[in-house]
Order: sequence, then C-alpha cells, then structure tokens
Amino acid sequence: MTMLKRTICVLLLLCIAFSSSACASDRCGVVLRKEDSWFIDFEVEGDQVHFKCFLRLQNTTDRAQTISIYGIFDEDVRGGLVKESRLLAHDTFEPKSTTFYLPAGAEISAVVTFTGTFAGTMQKYDRLLPELEIVNAK
Repeated sequence: MTMLKRTICVLLLLCIAFSSSACASDRCGVVLRKEDSWFIDFEVEGDQVHFKCFLRLQNTTDRAQTISIYGIFDEDVRGGLVKESRLLAHDTFEPKSTTFYLPAGAEISAVVTFTGTFAGTMQKYDRLLPELEIVNAK
C-alpha cells in the first residue's frame, strides 16, 4: 500500500510541475538582442508620453511567433513622468499594430513606441531600455 501511495504522490508532483510550466505558456521563444537594441527618446504630447525604442528581436524556436511587447516603467512612475508602469508597445510607423510577427528562427528590427498617461514631471529617470516582457499575442 505504501508503494502505491508513493507512486500516486510522485504522479501528482509531476502533474503539478507540468501544469505550472503550462501556466507560463504566454512566454515565448522570442528574445531581445540587448546589444543591438536601445532607447531612442521620449516626448510628451498633451496628456500622453511616448517612449520610442529600437528593438532587435530573435525567434529562437522552429515555429513562427506572433508576440506582444510590454515595457516596465516603474522608475518613471516613481519620478512622476508617467502614470502607468506596464505599457504595451505598438509599431511606431503603424500605431494600431500592437503585435509583431517573427518567422521561425528569424531576427527582426522594430521601432516601437510605448504610450502612457503623462503624470506631470518632464524628466525621464534614465536613458536605458525599459525592462521588457515578450509574450505570445492573444
């Protein structure tokens, strides 16, 4: 009986491990090539702040990926430049496009803009790329 209990416990642990890795399925095999990416500039227009960045992305998988990119602007929220911390990127040249397509194994370059609500202070915390979250588009 104890052997059966151990087997059931091991199977349950395996199921939990696999299900928790499935929870991260919105993460994808697209990575940022940091050495080839940079923050361009920011500008305030009315009540909005636009952060522009040049990104070099690489699909490390053997299947095509459609992704969304989020920038984390915690320091700029604390500094009073922008109200929201997590901003969705859109293609700078096609503002309605918030997803990016990468063929299997491909690298692409993109100029993206993160747009948030201006919080009143015209000063950026730093000139570095924000931390990025790259996820499968929904």
